[in-house]
Amino acid sequence: MAAPDQIVFGLYVFGMIGIALVFANKNTSVNAMFGASGRAPWWVAGLSAFMTMFSAGSFVVWGGLAYREGAVAISVLMALGVSGLVVAIWVAPRWKALKVENASDFIRQRFGPAVMNYFAWMLLVVRVVSSGVALYALAVMLAPILFDAGAAGDGAVSWIILVLGAVVVIYTMLGGLWAVLMTDVLQFIIFSIAVVFTLSVAIANAGGASAVMQALPDGFLQPLNDEFTATVIFGWILTHIFILGSEWAFVQRHLAVPRGADARRAMYLFSALYLASPIVWLAPAIIYRSMNPDANPEQAYILISAATLPIGLLGLMAAAMFSATASMLSSQINVFSGMLVHDAFLKLRPNASEGARLWAGRGAAVGLGALIVVLALLIPSLGGAENVVFILASLLISPLFAAALWGLFSRRINARAVWAVGLFAAGGILMKFGLHLELVYTFPSLHGMADWVQQNPRLTDALVGVFMPLVVLATFECIGRLKRRTSTNTAYPITFLESDIAAPAADIFLPLLIVAVGAALCSGTLFALIFVNPDDAAGLTLAGLCLAAFAAAMLPAIRQQRGVRSPGGRTFNADTASRKERRAKARVAGSQ
Repeated sequence: MAAPDQIVFGLYVFGMIGIALVFANKNTSVNAMFGASGRAPWWVAGLSAFMTMFSAGSFVVWGGLAYREGAVAISVLMALGVSGLVVAIWVAPRWKALKVENASDFIRQRFGPAVMNYFAWMLLVVRVVSSGVALYALAVMLAPILFDAGAAGDGAVSWIILVLGAVVVIYTMLGGLWAVLMTDVLQFIIFSIAVVFTLSVAIANAGGASAVMQALPDGFLQPLNDEFTATVIFGWILTHIFILGSEWAFVQRHLAVPRGADARRAMYLFSALYLASPIVWLAPAIIYRSMNPDANPEQAYILISAATLPIGLLGLMAAAMFSATASMLSSQINVFSGMLVHDAFLKLRPNASEGARLWAGRGAAVGLGALIVVLALLIPSLGGAENVVFILASLLISPLFAAALWGLFSRRINARAVWAVGLFAAGGILMKFGLHLELVYTFPSLHGMADWVQQNPRLTDALVGVFMPLVVLATFECIGRLKRRTSTNTAYPITFLESDIAAPAADIFLPLLIVAVGAALCSGTLFALIFVNPDDAAGLTLAGLCLAAFAAAMLPAIRQQRGVRSPGGRTFNADTASRKERRAKARVAGSQ
């Protein structure tokens, strides 16, 4: 990587810490640190949810799948857009209507403390370990980019883990959820610039779209194949309905906005981005297949970036990869720090002051971040343990999300249903792995099943992790209805529209200002790179002008928000309430 690339990457890293310092003063309470005081704009929550789904491994896994299998990778990711649409319509507003502080609060009161502890500690262990794996994968990918190939050994990987892990911990600890949300928004801007520029340059280097189409294998652009069938995609959609609807990091975003309508809009934005963007950001890997059909699939995205991007923009791509992982890490650190404060610290000190709770949250963030960094450093000695973690996450934790989501809508299931789902999921995992053992072939009756599982691994995952839990939950639902049984721990009563009317307005001024400043700085960076890339001046100029125009277009809204303040000194926009909400407010006032 050339010096301009390293400078661009370094400026981005310092910018993330700068955002944390900007929002540090807003963290005056635990609710502000872990819930943004319920005042995050819907578009901030939506972009943050979009980025939370990413990590550096996304470029390896999905970029590699696109290189190997083609357009089926796009179908897999577009399925997340369908999941987001379902969650937007039925799930996200319901979480906001419950008026809970976090997901663990709902699980505790809906299913009891034992189930909550089971959820919390299993999620904590798996997410911390998977975060360590993601940080290690990021360091391995960035080492040959940030340093010379010969210097990118274990020492370079370890230093990257330490430095970048520390950056994520610092901005999460100082800035809280506000910093997590806003860095996600800027990460989306960086990610978009890098991907769009990579796509445009890759098409030009490949000789145009027609040349790419002719060089690809037959059937490479088919949306489905023998491995990723319609049934597997449907199971993938259901899995991500569970995740987006009840994964604690996403529930945090549903609750961080002022109103249920805002939670719905945020997920609409998430859905739209996932329905449209996979075509754009996976296309470079597909194009690289037409240019070099013998490359390592997992390195396809890195190789196409290194081969096509001008000086300086490779650093931007490295920043995009870091931002993808940082978004996931910071979200997990923030949400589980909040869980430790509510479910561990406050049990020991129930009368702790707000300041003590806030410092406990910051200490928990530092501790979790340090644990993730240590695990990332230890990954090479664990010998593939990360694969087991990911399998457990998809086959064991996903069913728990299904139970939580079912309990959000039904009063018929109880803690027994959750335990049953967990036991059946564990049994499914034993079946999946047990049928791969040579011992199975000593039992002729199991030969057919073992062969089918080995030949259909994706479909097996869908059956074990998605369809079987739904069957179990549906059975408990039917039994509860037949016996006219209602769970003793019932769901919260859904509140009426009047509760949304009393909600505070979204805090828009600082988010708008940060996005405008970030876009302007990115524009200036692209213009500066023209001096070291004269051959790419046209593309850099066009991209810089687009970002400058975007930043300028935001100035009127920023001026408007700066001029309207609430008595508490926070930004307030009197026009944010929808017409429907204003009519409902008028009806309430008339009835009084």
